[in-house]
Amino acid sequence: MHPVDPPRPVSVITVPSTPVDELLTHDGRPARAVWSLDPTVAHLNHGSYGGVPRAAVAERQRLQAELEADPLRWFLGERGRTVSARDELASWLEIPAERLALVANASAGVSVALQSLPLPKDAEVLITNLAYGAVDIAVRRHAERVGASVRTVELDPAAGAEKVVDAVWDAVTDRTALLVLDHVTSGTARRLPVGPLCARARAAGIRTVVDGAHAPMLLPDPVGEADADVWVGNLHKFACAPRGTAALVARDDIADLLRPAADTWAPVSGYPERFDHLGTDDRTAWLAAPVALRTIETELGWDRVRDHATAIAGCAVAQIGGLLAGAFGEDPAVPLGMPVGPIRLVGLPDRSDGQVLPIPTLQRILVERGIAATFTRVAGRTCWRVSGHGYVTSADVDRFGTEIVPLLRGWLTGDATLAA
Repeated sequence: MHPVDPPRPVSVITVPSTPVDELLTHDGRPARAVWSLDPTVAHLNHGSYGGVPRAAVAERQRLQAELEADPLRWFLGERGRTVSARDELASWLEIPAERLALVANASAGVSVALQSLPLPKDAEVLITNLAYGAVDIAVRRHAERVGASVRTVELDPAAGAEKVVDAVWDAVTDRTALLVLDHVTSGTARRLPVGPLCARARAAGIRTVVDGAHAPMLLPDPVGEADADVWVGNLHKFACAPRGTAALVARDDIADLLRPAADTWAPVSGYPERFDHLGTDDRTAWLAAPVALRTIETELGWDRVRDHATAIAGCAVAQIGGLLAGAFGEDPAVPLGMPVGPIRLVGLPDRSDGQVLPIPTLQRILVERGIAATFTRVAGRTCWRVSGHGYVTSADVDRFGTEIVPLLRGWLTGDATLAA
């Protein structure tokens, strides 16, 4: 085993006290009562797997029971329900209903855009090094199929908006036909200046696709802010809809080009209706999605949820960052340009022998201890990505703090291996 520098010892594990008041419903109940989450688990990973309100879970179960009781009746009347759900979801996104189609997730929506928008054989697609992995793969596969090339723009996660715009635009050539951007990057938890970039691209005749997976309800007006040719966002992340619900939004002059990934019985239908006809797929998640957004607004208010999620994430950065700095003598700060309030990063200490913290194992250990957390690599450093929401409390952050330091200390000194 390689020698490592021992961390500064700590005799007692304590978490600095910077608590955030628990968010309460309008009638005084703890916010967690709104969700169907296990109350014994500290849920600090809403960015990966958002919790669904009890009311939306119950509504989906009611709809599924109705579907299974009389499938023919259900599918004969389903289209009207889908249109109604789309209309309400469009109002939450502050867009005309005719611009919104529903798809399974943001990656599926990006794939729809890639397969639908014409791309000349010798064209070039621009993407950044901060892109979500599945989207990066989809872009490269599509470019290879049509004989196009892909250029990756290397962005510093700490770069501000102006530097990002300059870096992306410096990579544009006369062959650039498509720009694919993240609205909120998944691994690095920062925003990109998608609005200025999309506007500049449109003026240059370059089409834009924005992966807004994390953006719905996390940002007050994500579609308007981006103003992309095609924008996609998951409603099952911060917006808390049942999983399998995402928005595909297209500009009026682009919408008619978009086609579902699989042919349907209604290929001649217009946009967005052609995305409604998916055979016998279970689309009850779509139909229950408005209940999720409506419930959170009624019980808590979306502005209050965003403010609380931002405060709890800030609390986590201060508490856990202070704890790690005191225990290991390292600065846990992770510089980010355009940070996102409810999703933040805390840097974890590294071993001097170059061994990388085994993220999947660490995550499994914490899950076994009742803590839902996720980790990522940013600029060669392992980080904890904390995702706040209305139901997260300071006590959840405390639990993470008291568990993570012993695990890291044992691994850093080589006295213990991380094993689930």
